[in-house]
Amino acid sequence: MICLGDSIAVGLSCEVSYARVGVGSDEAVQNWLGVQADVISLGSNDPLNPLLYTNLDRIRGRISGQVVWIVPRHPRAGRIVRELARRWGDRVVEFVARGDGVHPRSYLEVRRRLAP
Repeated sequence: MICLGDSIAVGLSCEVSYARVGVGSDEAVQNWLGVQADVISLGSNDPLNPLLYTNLDRIRGRISGQVVWIVPRHPRAGRIVRELARRWGDRVVEFVARGDGVHPRSYLEVRRRLAP
């Protein structure tokens, strides 16, 4: 599994990872535009970024095949990710957050739900 994204992607312990704790969508576009990925987890660190939709759409547009999106817990970022997933015909995975309201209570459960 190839993951692209933020601390949630880091926590998934993917076989290949283009991920860093704290990364936002602007930085992801600058550093990882054009990499292939199976999973995208972005939007949690910049949910109010006015370019969030555009950034995520640019990243997705360069990935061939389908991906699975991890839906951020922030309402605006979550709506954007769900909308992009529908537009591209991708799946989404939502999760129950731990006490911080951002990260999954169980990364093992998220990983299990990523399987086709």
